[in-house]
This record gives sequence, structure tokens and C-alpha cells, in this order.
Amino acid sequence: MPTLRGVMDTYAVYGNSEGPRRDIKATKTADYREVNQVTDATMVKLKISSKVGKTIDKLCDKGNQLDDVYATRGESSFRRGVIRNYDVPRNEDSDDDESLHYADMDMLDHKIMAGNCGEMGDFAESIVAAVNQDRVANGLPHIPAVYAEWPGDHHFMVLGDPREKPANECVTVDGWVMRPSAHTLDNSAFQSGTTYGSSTRQVSEDYLDKQFSKRSLNSIEREVLGDTLTNSQRREFYYDKAKEQIRNHEFKLWDHQYADANADVVQYYRSPRQEDINFDYLPRAEKNRKSDEHADARRSGLQRAVTGQPGMRDVAVGLAGLVAGMVLDRR
Repeated sequence: MPTLRGVMDTYAVYGNSEGPRRDIKATKTADYREVNQVTDATMVKLKISSKVGKTIDKLCDKGNQLDDVYATRGESSFRRGVIRNYDVPRNEDSDDDESLHYADMDMLDHKIMAGNCGEMGDFAESIVAAVNQDRVANGLPHIPAVYAEWPGDHHFMVLGDPREKPANECVTVDGWVMRPSAHTLDNSAFQSGTTYGSSTRQVSEDYLDKQFSKRSLNSIEREVLGDTLTNSQRREFYYDKAKEQIRNHEFKLWDHQYADANADVVQYYRSPRQEDINFDYLPRAEKNRKSDEHADARRSGLQRAVTGQPGMRDVAVGLAGLVAGMVLDRR
């Protein structure tokens, strides 16, 4: 099993850490490139933010982001429902009719590793607290961290306190967006009207070095559903549950790709000791994988559920019910 530190260090090869400059292509269609001059201290925050955001993206399922619902074929919405303390009924054959609740359990404790922006923000807050702990132990200054609440119902972390420092010296940490990247607050999509609260989160000294993984689905199913489903049953369950939740508007699906405010600009950052870095970098293989996931979602019926259109399986089930009703009416 990986450690948080190990996963974070993986991103040193992507041109967003202390590595040498890399000539990389922009990851989105944009009219022009913009280079932002920042201080060396702000560049450190940008690098930490990039590593934290991409680590969360690799480890967690975002239950209301379109790409993750598609990538997990509905499973992420199920995990999200469990961690958000929704009532998830047990298997009908179980003697226990109660629903499970996780209100008093920390996300890492039960290892579901899922949720929406709030859970991603909590996870980021823990990692940043551990990074700060490491920095202080190595004689480096503590970086103020605040928890941010945007009025459009979004939560994220900020390195640096915007109540005390200008926006171009504060950096967002947002693992919820589908292309986690690092940006100064003045370039962030979630700046206007945001309120901030100081972070006081404490973590254990070995937090970054602990081995961990997501709690297995078999374990979740055994506890939530009362037994373990076969793989085919599992997929049918997630498909149906996800489509039902989406069609009933139980939550909104988002397709928020980047953390920066202007989709027409590719943002680069430069400091006195560091040449240009583009933190939105995404390998081509990752782009291709996302494309495959969307194609699979179309085949599975999830995309039709998102657009409110019934799939063939849903039509067949509806027709079967209609025929059964007509037969019963004749009796």
C-alpha cells in the first residue's frame, strides 16, 4: 500500500515541483499564455498545492463530478452517499433493518476515500497540516492555511491567509476539480465572496508515512448491504442507484475541469529562482483514459441518465412492468 508522502512525491516528475524546467504543452484549448511573476515563497505554496491536489485526485472518488461517476461506473456516487451520512438500506434479507450512519467517523478512519468538495477540502486540510509539521521539523517556516467557503456552495483550502496577504500571494488547494492544479487566489475560479476560517487541524507525526488504501468495496458492501455482491450484481446495483439519484435530482453533477478563473488563458508562474511552470499539466495518456471513460458511460446508460434520457435497459424494464400490469388488470 502507498503512503501519502510517496504519492505526493510522484508528482515531482510532472514539472510542478523542484525539478528542472520542462517544455510541456498546454492542457486545454486557450487563446494565449499568461506568465505570472510571483515570489519564491509563493512558488513554494504553488508546488505544495499542486502535489496535494493531484494526490487527492489519485486517491479519492468525487461523487458529484461527472468524470468520476463515469470512471467508476456509478460507484463514486455510492461511496459519496455512505460518507455523507445518507440512509443506505441494508440487504432486504438482513435481520437488521437499521441504516448505517458515519457522522462520527473521520474519512480516513473508515477509508472510503470519497465525497464532494467538503470531504476533499477536509483531506487537503489534513495533508497540509502534515506538510507544515514536516516543514517545522526541518527548520522551515509554517505556512498559514485557511479553510475557504465560496457562496456557490464550494469548499477548498488556501495556503496563506487572504485576510492578511494580497490575493497574488495566496494559493488555492482544490482536489475536487477534475484537473487539480495550483493557482494564486487572484487567478482562482472561486475568489469572489469567499469567506475564510483559520485551520487548526492536528495530525499524527507519521501521518504522511502511514500505509493506507481505500476501504474495499467488499467490506463496504458486507456492512451496508449485509452480504457481498458478485461483480455483475455490484455493477447493476451501482448503475441503477446512480441513475436513480441523478434522475431524481438528489444531487447535482458537475463537470468542473480546472481551478483557474479564465478558460481562455493558460496560466504559468515564474519566480526569481524558478523558471516558468504550468501547473495544469496533464499527460496525454490521462486525456485518452478520460475519453475512454466517457465512451463507456455512454454505453452503460449513465450519460443518458445525466441527460434525463432513459437507456434501453430502462425502457425494457418499463415495458415489462407495463405488460405485467395489463396482465394483472385482466385477472
